[in-house]
Amino acid sequence: MGCSAGPNIVEDGLVLALDAGNTKGYDKYENLITYSEDFTQSIWDAPVSGKSRATRVTSTGIDDPSGGTTAATYKNGGTAADELIWRAEGGTANVPYTMSVWIRRRTGTGQINLVVGDNIAVEVTNQVTTEWKRISVTATPTQTTIRAYIQILGINDEIDIWGYQLEQGESATDYYATTGTAKTRGSVVSSGLGTLTGTLTNGVGYDNVNGGYFDFDGTNDYIDCGTSNTLNFTTAFSVSFWMNNNISTNTLEYFVNRWTYSTGAYRQWSIDSGGDVNRINFRISSDGTDGGSTGIKSTNASYSVGWHNICGTWNGSVISLYVDGVLVAGPTEKTSMVSTPGQSTFIGGGNLGNTLPMSGNIAQVSIYNKALTASEIEQNFNALRGRFGI
Repeated sequence: MGCSAGPNIVEDGLVLALDAGNTKGYDKYENLITYSEDFTQSIWDAPVSGKSRATRVTSTGIDDPSGGTTAATYKNGGTAADELIWRAEGGTANVPYTMSVWIRRRTGTGQINLVVGDNIAVEVTNQVTTEWKRISVTATPTQTTIRAYIQILGINDEIDIWGYQLEQGESATDYYATTGTAKTRGSVVSSGLGTLTGTLTNGVGYDNVNGGYFDFDGTNDYIDCGTSNTLNFTTAFSVSFWMNNNISTNTLEYFVNRWTYSTGAYRQWSIDSGGDVNRINFRISSDGTDGGSTGIKSTNASYSVGWHNICGTWNGSVISLYVDGVLVAGPTEKTSMVSTPGQSTFIGGGNLGNTLPMSGNIAQVSIYNKALTASEIEQNFNALRGRFGI
């Protein structure tokens, strides 16, 4: 898809831009787990152990909020106030999920609980009326099975439901209409520039705070930007990204890199922690080995916990490192860089992606096939600083 890079972001030379907050406007389903406006799937009839199952009165022909007739009617036809409409999906433990659904009371009092996560019921009765209302609840499950269901508490009550949606994050996004089948959340995000993408691997999290960001757990998750030679630089390049990371130990953490610890000449460039507390390290290699690399570290003792814009540049002669638009290390002489055709570029991890991973958040990654000037780096910082409270 062709999209602009965002408000006042430098676009000249931009070859990849991935932004969890949709500054690049990529796939609108990215934080979506499943959704459905069709309740005929048998999975909706699956009961919770020890609970009763609601009676599906009808699964079609009921007017819905979109102007169609795909809503379903369910009834508590038993003698206990715990009839359920049930669904479960695979997910990631200890990250927030939001379930939303359109509900309308047909008969009875509209006593409804919505449940998402670890069986924590949220009563929404006061929101249920005879008119369609979109209602949502948020919880943070401790398990990888995300339970999401509706409890009809009023005996013999009937409700109409439509437009179920389950997504990562702490609030419901706009509803995306379907063709009647469940939509599975994709793992690939488009950069909006050519064919370059990033594949979310091993459960990279998402949160919509600060306009949206990717959350890395420091275990094994990362984004794989593929092996495109568009990112194989040998004359000049720049890497700019927004990061919230507390480098509180001497553990080496990789943020954005084309740098793999393995046999062969795979080491080209990396921005990482350098194995130091609250430091940023930028290095490039002339021959694909550690011994052939020239690295520079930020000596800025005030580098602190919170959101920062990090930018490394190489113009073919020197490398430089900037934090929040200010030069903090370099320029350091470096007149060549090894070519690494077919090597992957990673966000949030190094060494084939899943080792030396970072613990923290990254929002926007912009990679250029040129060395940004100091004024362009300052422009990129100022364009998004308000989003991150700076």
